[in-house]
Amino acid sequence: MDLSREERALYNPAFTAVLCTRAVQGHDKEYAAPCPLPVAVTAAVMALQPSIRAALPRTTGSGLMGWLARTSRYASR
Repeated sequence: MDLSREERALYNPAFTAVLCTRAVQGHDKEYAAPCPLPVAVTAAVMALQPSIRAALPRTTGSGLMGWLARTSRYASR
């Protein structure tokens, strides 16, 4: 697999760990509860994928679960 310099930097395990750590810290601050493992892992994936990142709400005020409920494209069927 031949990745560009930017892709190698984005998928660096240390950088991905920082993204997971920030997701856990944000969850703890917002909910004062342990962060579920799937949230920590999917947060890093969502942050790294441009198409997913572009579809996410622009502010943290909207909340991910509320956004999911309002966004029919991503609503469970």
